[in-house]
Amino acid sequence: MATEKASDKSPKKELNAVDRRYLKAVDILIATGKAKSHSEICATIGADRSIIAKMKSIGRSITIQQLEATITTYGLNSAFFFYDDRELFIQNSSRDTAGMTANGDNNCMLHVGQGNIEGNVLYRQVAQQIINQTPPELHDKINTLVQETGRIKKMADSYRQEVIELKAEKSDLQRDLYKTNKELHQIKDELLNVFRGKN
Repeated sequence: MATEKASDKSPKKELNAVDRRYLKAVDILIATGKAKSHSEICATIGADRSIIAKMKSIGRSITIQQLEATITTYGLNSAFFFYDDRELFIQNSSRDTAGMTANGDNNCMLHVGQGNIEGNVLYRQVAQQIINQTPPELHDKINTLVQETGRIKKMADSYRQEVIELKAEKSDLQRDLYKTNKELHQIKDELLNVFRGKN
């Protein structure tokens, strides 16, 4: 009988990057005294008290709504969950460096902007998770927005490369200008010496 139950149990799913960062964030909340326990965090955001335990035991994913509720409730930096090397707590700004914004009601609006999101794999995972949680009639619009975001990101990368090249050209021009000015001063000095010699 015990063998049958064990075989019925589905294998643990691997957590995606957002889920892993969520577990890290709740541990930080407890370590810093902002929350007493995992079950308290779940109760505070209106989720099942066992959600965090299920994430650890069977690889259950956090929903976008639960993630947003946690960010809003504890005043967290939403970029922490999507980008590398970001702080969990917001540093005196309603707009963080990753392009994540919070409106006047303190409701965070998650969107993917500039920066590294552990590659395009995580971006697609998050986008697909959002699509799956929306009505079917919105799927095409969301897919269009995802494609448009990708196009804009490519354009931004292209502009970034152009800026690097322009800076290099500017540096070369400044070096040439300095050299030309130096030569002009030498010629001026030579002309003055010739003029003084004649007098």
